[in-house]
Amino acid sequence: MGQVVYLGLCLLAGLLLNTLVEGAGNDTVAARSSCPHGIFYYNKNCYEYFPEGLSWKEAEEECTTLRSDALLVFLSNPKEQKALLAHLKRKRNLQRIWIGLSAPPAAPTGQGLKWKWSNGVSYNPDNLSQDDDPTKCMSLSMSGYPQQKITECSDKLPYVCKYSSFFY
Repeated sequence: MGQVVYLGLCLLAGLLLNTLVEGAGNDTVAARSSCPHGIFYYNKNCYEYFPEGLSWKEAEEECTTLRSDALLVFLSNPKEQKALLAHLKRKRNLQRIWIGLSAPPAAPTGQGLKWKWSNGVSYNPDNLSQDDDPTKCMSLSMSGYPQQKITECSDKLPYVCKYSSFFY
C-alpha cells in the first residue's frame, strides 16, 4: 500500500513539474496567470476588453473604477502591442479601440502637442502633425494594418483596461 501511495505522489510531482517547465517560456499561458477567467494575460498584466462605446475620458474613468491599478491600455513595447492585437483581432466587427494616449490641453500654444500615455510616460508619435487640436485622443484602428489614429475624445469606442496580474 505504501508503495502505491509513493508511486502516485511521484507521478503527480512529475506532472506538476512538466506543466511548469512547458509554460516557463510562454508569457501568455492562461494557467500561469492570475487574471480573472476569460481575461487576456500577457507578461504579468491583464488586458480586459469592454465592447461598450464610451468617450476617452469615460473609458479612462471606468478603468480606474475597475481596479485601483487599472489604466486605459498603454503599450510598453512592440511585442506587447503585437500580442494584444493578435488577441483583439479575434473580436468580431472590431474597428477601433481607445488606447491610453492623449494630448492634455495644458500644452502651450505653438509648441505642438505633448502626447502622454495613461501611465504618465511621454510619447512622441513620428507621423503626427505637431499643430493638431489638443482636444484629441488616440485610438487604435483594427481594420487592415493596425495603426494609431487621432480621434475626437468624445467619440464612443470600445476600450481595453490594463492592470497587473499580481494583485488579483
